[in-house]
Amino acid sequence: MTKYLNVRCRAFSCEGVRLNKIMIDGDTIRVWDSVAGCYVTLHSLSERTQARILKMAKEISNETK
Repeated sequence: MTKYLNVRCRAFSCEGVRLNKIMIDGDTIRVWDSVAGCYVTLHSLSERTQARILKMAKEISNETK
């Protein structure tokens, strides 16, 4: 099931920390790239940040059940 979140993180190396649109499909995290105009997997999220985002998505899905 695909989930969408708004997460404050540093998603791209050329940007600082900001609110980013995140799409999660299974264990794949995609970030909205305003230049490409789509969600991309080519991001600069650290492993720790990715783990935090996946944990947030699981907590949200558990709350809605």
